[in-house]
Amino acid sequence: MPKSIPISVVDPASGTYPNVDAAVAAAVKAFADGRDKDTGEKAAVVVKMPDGSFAYSSPVSQEQHDAFALRAQLTNGQSLAAIVHTHPGEDDLGQVFSPRDLDVARQLNVPSYVQFRKDGALRRYTPGKTQTTMMKTYGGAQRVATGDPVAPIAGLGQQPPALLGNAPQTSAVLGRAPVD
Repeated sequence: MPKSIPISVVDPASGTYPNVDAAVAAAVKAFADGRDKDTGEKAAVVVKMPDGSFAYSSPVSQEQHDAFALRAQLTNGQSLAAIVHTHPGEDDLGQVFSPRDLDVARQLNVPSYVQFRKDGALRRYTPGKTQTTMMKTYGGAQRVATGDPVAPIAGLGQQPPALLGNAPQTSAVLGRAPVD
């Protein structure tokens, strides 16, 4: 039986943020709070709230170190603003946005953020803006991106999110298949 895809909703602990970068930085901090011995990827989405602020979804952990999947559940007035996940790998491919990362960001037309655990860097890939390159791999070459650095966010001033309770909900499945 296939494993079910976890559902991720706006995290009640998220607070709201004035921009996507600030919400992503807060999500990465939430990832780190539960990181201890976790070797798999963690993922969340950033949601644009009806009032124009941003919040992150509940983090989803995966057992595999090179794949994630989640179902983002959005309420009326919320929209998907970004994807954020970790790359726990120590190899060269663990230090770049993978071809699957690029594809998912392009398909959803949102930026993808990765926190690279090897060096702790947080970088962003924006479809159509961030430079990509070909990287030699065992099976040939793959299009990847190192990403654009995200400046540290000082003083993550936050307030409780304005959740919409029983509003109609929509969902979308996000993710990458395991690397072969």
